[in-house]
Amino acid sequence: MSQHTTSAQPGMSFSEKLRLYAAIAVGVVLLIFFVQNLHDVELKFLWMDWETNMFWALLLSAIFGALITLGLATVRGRSDVHGQTKSGAQSSG
Repeated sequence: MSQHTTSAQPGMSFSEKLRLYAAIAVGVVLLIFFVQNLHDVELKFLWMDWETNMFWALLLSAIFGALITLGLATVRGRSDVHGQTKSGAQSSG
């Protein structure tokens, strides 16, 4: 006489498990990619030239890309909230 209610069962839902497995898979692929690119490269940007390990170049590029994406998403989220507030006030008045 056991009831099957999803809210009473402990653990993760299917979508949470799927997200976790996808994140692990992406992490493993990125780790393999980084390990396979451990050779030195010469980087040129504007007037600067330097030699570094490809791992560091890839890692810093990924971090800067993530920060820029997060920053733009935050700015866009704030403007969307203000836009919704204005349109909501206009439509109710």
